[in-house]
Amino acid sequence: MRFFLFVAAIAMTGTASARDYSAGQLWSYKTRAGDESSLVLIDFVESVPKLGTIYHITVLQVHMPSWKDGSRSVMDLPHFPVSKVTLDNSLLAPVGTRAPFESYKAGYAEWRKAFDAGQAGVFTISVADVIATVETALLKNMPAPQRPSDGHSK
Repeated sequence: MRFFLFVAAIAMTGTASARDYSAGQLWSYKTRAGDESSLVLIDFVESVPKLGTIYHITVLQVHMPSWKDGSRSVMDLPHFPVSKVTLDNSLLAPVGTRAPFESYKAGYAEWRKAFDAGQAGVFTISVADVIATVETALLKNMPAPQRPSDGHSK
């Protein structure tokens, strides 16, 4: 019986890491609390000698603090370069396909310039942690009167 469980565990691990990701796929993922309807869109996949395969994603329908008044609003966050490990540890199930957002291209061009200069890399943390990192940076740069005080930031 133990042998069967061991083989089953190995098989499940192999299946999880054998996913094929491609541009245009929409995925559910392990979200932060409150972002359960958020999805990941794979905009572009490329292979680079330094790192291997890089996945450029947009995260859809995320709750973030607004620069306008500090309230929380739902928005799409274009262009995050991530590793396969990030996708394997974050994505749950494919939910459809759609054309990649054009808005990721500006962020990609900026990132690529920095990457080629050796000043940028890819995220290897979970998608939820990437979003939390972005929110933390936003809050640090937001004028004090506009920062949310209701404890929703993660």
